[in-house]
Amino acid sequence: EERDKNRDIFVISKGSVSICFIDEEKKEKRITTLYTGETFGEINFIIPIQRTAYVKALEDVEIARFPFYELLQFLKDDVTICAKICASLNDSLAKRVVRTTQEFVQALTDND
Repeated sequence: EERDKNRDIFVISKGSVSICFIDEEKKEKRITTLYTGETFGEINFIIPIQRTAYVKALEDVEIARFPFYELLQFLKDDVTICAKICASLNDSLAKRVVRTTQEFVQALTDND
């Protein structure tokens, strides 16, 4: 939820969602769409900031929640798993930045 300070990570087990925010004119704006197997909440897991967007289901979805403190303890207990999860989060975030940038450029091009 927008403005939430929750630091949990969520994985989409089934379905798809939009990541949205409300602009200054009180209109809903879509940032991107996420699909089965993708995660959200990971930025706030890494950097404790107030959430700036919210998740909106596009169809029936199932979400797995990984509570911050439980996941943090698990990562502290197993360095190998920690490295794999960090690499996976890095890969996921990098791909999302590329995809979101492409969508942004396309939106700018469409408005010309």
